Amino acid sequence: MAYRVLARKWRPQTFEDLIGQEFPAVTLRNSIESGKIAHALLFAGPRGTGKTSTARIVAKAINCERKDGGKFPCSTEQCSICEGISEGKSLDVQEIDAASHTGVADVREIIESVKYSPASARKKVYIIDEVHMLSQSAFNALLKIMEEPPEHAIFILATTEAHKVPPTIMSRCQRYDFKKIPVEKIKESLEKITKAEGIKIDTETLYLIARESEGSMRDSLSLLDQLTVSFEDRITHKDVISLLGIPDNESLKSILRAVFAKEPAKCVELVRNAASKGISPRRMAQDIIYMFRNLLYLKICGKDFTSDLSPDEKDELSELVKDESTETVELLFNVIIDGGERIRSSFYPEIVLELALVKMSTVGKVEKIDNILKRLERLSPQASGTGKTPSSPGGQTRTAERRPEKQEDKPAEKESRHVEEKGTGENEKPAKQTPASAAGEQTSGDDPVKQEIVDFVHGKDKFLAKKLAQAHLLEVKGNRVSVKFLKNGINHEKELKKSRELRKILKEMLGVERIRLDIDTINDEEINGTGGASRKPDPAEDEIVNYAIRQFDASVIKRKNLS
Repeated sequence: MAYRVLARKWRPQTFEDLIGQEFPAVTLRNSIESGKIAHALLFAGPRGTGKTSTARIVAKAINCERKDGGKFPCSTEQCSICEGISEGKSLDVQEIDAASHTGVADVREIIESVKYSPASARKKVYIIDEVHMLSQSAFNALLKIMEEPPEHAIFILATTEAHKVPPTIMSRCQRYDFKKIPVEKIKESLEKITKAEGIKIDTETLYLIARESEGSMRDSLSLLDQLTVSFEDRITHKDVISLLGIPDNESLKSILRAVFAKEPAKCVELVRNAASKGISPRRMAQDIIYMFRNLLYLKICGKDFTSDLSPDEKDELSELVKDESTETVELLFNVIIDGGERIRSSFYPEIVLELALVKMSTVGKVEKIDNILKRLERLSPQASGTGKTPSSPGGQTRTAERRPEKQEDKPAEKESRHVEEKGTGENEKPAKQTPASAAGEQTSGDDPVKQEIVDFVHGKDKFLAKKLAQAHLLEVKGNRVSVKFLKNGINHEKELKKSRELRKILKEMLGVERIRLDIDTINDEEINGTGGASRKPDPAEDEIVNYAIRQFDASVIKRKNLS
């Protein structure tokens, strides 16, 4: 008997034999058993996933002479119809390759053939493989016959590119999508086949073959065929690597160790060693990218995530990345992906790969931004949540210390200072208040007071503090707080008026039981004074000057008008 390749020898013959396509298998079987099979079916999916095999199984199941509750359809020895279809001898099941029969004339032959009744089977089945290769005219010729075929005819279309099939054809078909077969299922199937064929091969090698097939059962069997011819009945992991010209796992892990150990020279050396063995830099970059994908999955999901790794490989990679943060792995993953994209279009792929690995091995450890912000908050003197600035030894607030010493005070400023000094006697117990309330009645534009209020609110509610910070003016007079927004600027008047939380925070800040909160808008004329006459700004009211005063604990010594 002539030699048959493993892909043909182990082709699925029944619905139970289909691998990794549970939904199409169960649905098609149920529809045939209940007599509700559609007159036109479309099988779409990647190569080697069982589309044509399923089409043959459907043809056998529709015409099978034995339906006794066993395998469905029956095995080829029990039924002449099933045997004829399996061997391609049945006159009632026609397989057409649309890649080589693309024209209208080929479709007309089908239309003429459909008119005649089946020779021996119940129904005539037309299987059109790679149907997306038909011309537009051929598709148009199919429309009528596919919409209203004779009762004895069924059309099964198979394609790897369903998006190229016209919508008018797809709307006349019942569509079934075939997915890539999981690595674990391919490995299990290969294990069964190698055992039956007497081929000695270890589990790690089977995983490697399954991964290289990229979800295609036919590709994995074709590769196994090559290996059995080259290495007879005993196949090792090294044999597969040498045949395919791919980097072995140990080399890839050595590169990862060098990256995490910050050894760029070692990375370059490993890449050059691989290149000297004829391994493509593009393939090496691809494998490193897949490695980092698995590392990231391990960091995020642990060892329970579904992947194409064997249990031993998961353990090894987990050990490799146990001391690295998720953020570090993510950053390195992005660097190698970027390098892989550049390798595809580069005339010097090996150099680009070396450069990417050097960059990866010299980058520092990455830390969560939340942790950095927490440390900054602990270091900041205003992050304690009280919103109060530290008092000086004499009892005066820092706001008072920053006031100009050599500048002539205005009457309002003298009165305000007098109130402050009067309220800080040694024998007087101060009430619960902020520097803003201690200063008594405040004038508009007193930015340090505004900053102190915003700081206090920030310790309680960051979102409210952000809205308050955008106010043009904050005034405090007893238990009354006035908030003014610019009429033509950013305005949070409505939100803050409805905020009960803001009132609660301000009560706590001022130490009062009741508070009056006035929130309103002002225009430019009100800012400049009555009649729209502008006044010369005090340096202490300037936002930038105020910021400098707060940062350096400074005071204004001399004022010079540059306008």
